[in-house]
Amino acid sequence: GLLVIDFVAKALHLPLLHPYLETNASFISGVNFAVGGSTALDNSFFYERNISVPSTNVPLSQQLKWFKKHLKLASDNRSQCEERLKRALFMMGEIGGNDFSTAFSQGKSIKESRTYVPDVVDAISLAIREVIQFGARIIIVPGIIPMGCLPSFLTSFPSADPKAYDDKGCLKKLNKFVLFYNNYLQKNLAALRLEFPGVVIRYYDYYNAFQYILHNAGSLGFDQRSLLKACCG
Repeated sequence: GLLVIDFVAKALHLPLLHPYLETNASFISGVNFAVGGSTALDNSFFYERNISVPSTNVPLSQQLKWFKKHLKLASDNRSQCEERLKRALFMMGEIGGNDFSTAFSQGKSIKESRTYVPDVVDAISLAIREVIQFGARIIIVPGIIPMGCLPSFLTSFPSADPKAYDDKGCLKKLNKFVLFYNNYLQKNLAALRLEFPGVVIRYYDYYNAFQYILHNAGSLGFDQRSLLKACCG
């Protein structure tokens, strides 16, 4: 399936990005360091809280190492590299959602997961600072989509109380948590803009984009009888 960054590339009439680990791929138009299911926080954070993380998890810190290695191999001229990066678009995520879905899936409460929010946002902020130091000047940072509307969460955390759901059938508490996280992230991005006035740092509002599609599903061609159902699994 296509990633959001792929739709951005298509809109700009650019080739789709190749993943960093693809052998003999051309990265002339960009490179994708993302890994499906990866977390913003390192595995050690979860181990300390008795949360199991797949050994195959590639956290944000490792993706940054790949980024630095790629730059080193791509150009020996630091100033030339910085000039190219100034004109490049950096998409930082979406990342962070897997940190919380992993915690929720292993019995961690929303209350406890709220205490992880500063750590997740700090990890993302650190990554933003690092790419800025290498020359990035245009950075997009997406928030998290409304987890309370996802079939996996609706199946895993059903409630007998009708008041637990909103008018679209989404779990209110989970979506309230996501809004808490997204607001925390946005406040942090505002602070980064003050710290780096020469850098464009934009927040991508995945939450309200998702809600727009959900609320206008009928006119967009979706079957309204199965909006919150999985196609399989």
